[in-house]
Amino acid sequence: MLHDPQLPLQKSVFQALGGTPILIAGQAIPVFEFAPSGAIPPCILITQQTVKPQGNLAGCKTWECSLLLDIITSFQGKNQVSSRLANQIAEVILSRLENQRLTLEGGFDMSPAGLELSTMLTDNVSQDTVDVHRYLRFAFTVEQHQQTS
Repeated sequence: MLHDPQLPLQKSVFQALGGTPILIAGQAIPVFEFAPSGAIPPCILITQQTVKPQGNLAGCKTWECSLLLDIITSFQGKNQVSSRLANQIAEVILSRLENQRLTLEGGFDMSPAGLELSTMLTDNVSQDTVDVHRYLRFAFTVEQHQQTS
């Protein structure tokens, strides 16, 4: 039995988002924890995962968890910038995660994932390139029921 829900949680989110690729206009959107060198947007990063123990209750460990998904799209030329692609990707992510109870390994169970925050940010990467980030923060409770003798 595992003692830390972080890895099973991350694996489950990777599976939900990348097991069946997110396709937008026929293009598969890759999912990373850390974007590899040379990765070209659009892509999704699973970042800022938090796991806060809530204590033990009669054979049950509980954690309040969250993670931030960073949807990155990129545009050449400031006149080409749009939030449309990031919003389309976000729509698919929301359909796969929001109010869903993902399957976790290691004897962990989770509450349905709730959207806690959604925001947009533009980043002038260079004079010619602008990245548009759409952030989605999800929160949920993870429990691990333990055998009592």
